[in-house]
Amino acid sequence: MRYFLLFVALTWQLIAFADADVKSWLMRMNEAANSLDYDGIYVHVNDNHIDSLRIVHKIKPEGVYERLYALNGIPREVIRDPQRVWCFIPDKSMGVLGARPGKDSGFPGFMVSKIEQLTDHYNLSVDGHDRIADRDATRIRILPQDALRYGYDLWADNETGLLLKTQLVDNSGVPVEQYLFVLLNIGSSIPDSALEPMTPKSELVWHQDKQPPRTTAIKESTWDIAKLPAGYRIIKMVHRWMPMEDNAVEQIVLSDGLGAVSVFIEPASGGDMSPSLDRMGAVSAFSQNRDGWQVTVIGEVPPETVKLIGEGLVRRQGNE
Repeated sequence: MRYFLLFVALTWQLIAFADADVKSWLMRMNEAANSLDYDGIYVHVNDNHIDSLRIVHKIKPEGVYERLYALNGIPREVIRDPQRVWCFIPDKSMGVLGARPGKDSGFPGFMVSKIEQLTDHYNLSVDGHDRIADRDATRIRILPQDALRYGYDLWADNETGLLLKTQLVDNSGVPVEQYLFVLLNIGSSIPDSALEPMTPKSELVWHQDKQPPRTTAIKESTWDIAKLPAGYRIIKMVHRWMPMEDNAVEQIVLSDGLGAVSVFIEPASGGDMSPSLDRMGAVSAFSQNRDGWQVTVIGEVPPETVKLIGEGLVRRQGNE
């Protein structure tokens, strides 16, 4: 018994050291994303579709500024300042302007709220080294313990901590989506002109939310989720007035500390619609009509997870 207890104690000590090492890498990643200037090209692999994009990332006293530009396919461009996100769609002569969700919403941030919660549903480790975009990198693995969430393979720059590659994997370890820098210049001076869009804003017709999003207390919502998938919890409820929409949309945001899921609820238009479950790369979506409401659940999680959340959605008593 004494040797068994010693083995258990040593095993838990090794796990604690591994978690601490992973946590330090995750902290370095987020610090780098919010403190470094860089200019690079990365590829996004989603199923069999590959996109290449250029990103310009600059830190100013008031916050983080970014410009992303698609290098293949239909021209698309996104400009982020500390408060807003500008989406340029020049082939349709239109743009969409919205509020930036938060300072950590840019690329390539990787925010974990509480690493202690992750160990209940993920196995964490620092596992190996590689070379990404001609830079030495360390791989951090955050792998799922069940089929309700994706895992993450992350490669962080040894010198700066900047996230160089992200790979989402399913419960079998098969990649479902990847982001990968192929060319990167860190720390060089970036002029403000590099943040200007190729298409002048004045040439587009702009659409934006009719009113600013309004966060509501969870207990005040008319909706709830009767049974949440293990590890997931409701973290926010928001009323949104979407561009080009007449009605407000209620959004419920859920997370297990890594994977995020949004539930959008709005009045249904037209007749009944059969439930549908779709997946494109890492993004899964579940839709159904329920008692005159259109419900859409979407997130970078396995299809079964969005289906469970959608089927668990209920109206609170007194709001039927």
